[in-house]
Amino acid sequence: MGRICSKRIVKAIPEWLTYYEGTGLTEGTESQLKELSATTIDRLLKSERTGKGRSTTKPSQYWYKSRIPIQAEDSHITDPGFVTSDTVAHCGETVAGEYTLSLTVIDLATAWTENRATWRKGSTVIKEAMQDVEDSFPFSITGFKSDCGSEFINSELFKYFVQREEPIQFYRSRPYQKNDNCHVEQKNLTHVRRLFGYDRFDNEELVGFMNNIYKNYWNPLQNYFLPTMKLIKKERINGKIKKKFDEPQTPFERVLNSNKLTAEEREKLIEKKEKTKPIRVKDGIGN
Repeated sequence: MGRICSKRIVKAIPEWLTYYEGTGLTEGTESQLKELSATTIDRLLKSERTGKGRSTTKPSQYWYKSRIPIQAEDSHITDPGFVTSDTVAHCGETVAGEYTLSLTVIDLATAWTENRATWRKGSTVIKEAMQDVEDSFPFSITGFKSDCGSEFINSELFKYFVQREEPIQFYRSRPYQKNDNCHVEQKNLTHVRRLFGYDRFDNEELVGFMNNIYKNYWNPLQNYFLPTMKLIKKERINGKIKKKFDEPQTPFERVLNSNKLTAEEREKLIEKKEKTKPIRVKDGIGN
């Protein structure tokens, strides 16, 4: 399941077990797996994670920046369609030279996430990647938010979102405030770093292979079969911050429960999910 947290594993186990039929899994083992608690899973699967990426964000100097409003707080967003985006550099230990990047786009309401690899981060390649991402979302994008990096704040992306028949509201976060984009920053770790690590990818031919993994294996696995938890309340009690999360649900379940899809869109999404098998997807990533 890609090292997801124990509470998410507890939620995911019952569905994943259905795909192990005919593999020799005994009823006793299956019963034990279903009875596992999050605490026991934490104890059994304790592991060490290392690695740190480098930031390659350069503030944009374009005049478009003044026409893109700042939005710091996203907690008021409850309907699907408003997405945030960021890029991850596969540059290894140095930002010199050319290398691949990964574009991460997440819907705030449902946690539906799409990734695309690009060669460098020019405005044209980022726009083309965004077009592909938009076509892959199961619903229409109504709002877009990014940091103030030059790969987003430029004429290409500004025209793409704002100067269309049905404009999409373009927002940006405050400069040097990572918490403004905390949701997509989290997905940079779970959807990019835990898949491709922190190595340097400086061969342009790798872009096609990475996109094949993202589109046909990794994103379907994350969106259809791996539950997510959303923070619904945070308060400070005696100097400690207590967080409360909702029940784990897959992005697929959150999309269906939103009731924002037409009957045709809903049927198409369910059909796609039924054609996807998590075990086969994981095997595809490994091969």
